Amino acid sequence: MVGDPSKPTVDGATMIHELAHMLQDQQFDLQQQRYRHSTLDGEFAKDGLVEGEAAYITERYRQNCQDGWNCVDNPTSGNNADRTATFRFYRFTYFPYAAGEVYVRTLFGNGGWTAINDAHTQLPTSTATVIHPGRPDEPSNQSFTDRSRNGWNRIENDTVGEAGIYTLFWRQSASDSPIREENLSRSDSSADVYNYVSRPSSGWRSDGLYTYAKGDKRGYVWKTSWDSERDAREFRNAYIEILETEGATKQGVHTWRINNGAFADAFSVRRTGTTVTIVNGPTIDALDDIDSKADATTEEQSTHTTNTEDTTTTTTTTSGPGFGGLIAIAGIVLLSVMLQPRQ
Repeated sequence: MVGDPSKPTVDGATMIHELAHMLQDQQFDLQQQRYRHSTLDGEFAKDGLVEGEAAYITERYRQNCQDGWNCVDNPTSGNNADRTATFRFYRFTYFPYAAGEVYVRTLFGNGGWTAINDAHTQLPTSTATVIHPGRPDEPSNQSFTDRSRNGWNRIENDTVGEAGIYTLFWRQSASDSPIREENLSRSDSSADVYNYVSRPSSGWRSDGLYTYAKGDKRGYVWKTSWDSERDAREFRNAYIEILETEGATKQGVHTWRINNGAFADAFSVRRTGTTVTIVNGPTIDALDDIDSKADATTEEQSTHTTNTEDTTTTTTTTSGPGFGGLIAIAGIVLLSVMLQPRQ
């Protein structure tokens, strides 16, 4: 977008960024099938390398301009588009540029351009690998058994990933929230203005978000796996904090319900070992129809608890901007991508 179409101008750094993409395409053919992932998490991981490398090259260009290069003067900047409406998801869509640059910078520090070229040969498959450079890129296989019944049918599935889980909790950022505002900035790197590391999202191993439909009704099963039982427990407790922030009341051993508001729904939250499974549906009865192991009993119906699962809850005074149902997160994120200007 330019103010005067007859006199288009472009920022020098922006030009370098896009030229870097041209070179990537010439060297690696970015249209190859291996650059296309079937999950949201995989796409953002791959973009962490592609956009991160371009951002890293751009930053080196800027630095050289300050250190003596005779660079083209930048044009006067115009007004930026208002990002207020989509800022929360902008943090997610900005992930490949911010965390990606730190990832590529780390690769370069460990092995120079050869290490970056090697990464194009074996692309990162999860955002966890980009967030934690050096972590083995070997997320465990996610097994899932469809246990739906009474007219509920699975319609699609995706992987949210560590960056997506971070964004989910970041939306609740307040003084007592799982992610606090003062911890959102990365202070140990000049490349990344955001910190995508948080207590409830770190330790992610794998996840699968499976959406279900029955007529015009919707629900989902979200199965997450974690590195340790502690990581799984932190995620579970933080998720329940979000539910309680939205007014959820406990209905059974594993069951909560939000009675009013935009997110009025029923939820089953179960932890077994290093696995946390969340089932969402319009009513408590629907939870067991979406997943027959949801164990959606009410307090009156429940006569026992399982020792291998968490049954305690946490309380919070968090006041946040609201919990967005995960059944829509992929569509909303993809929409926000289209609304954001590329760098």
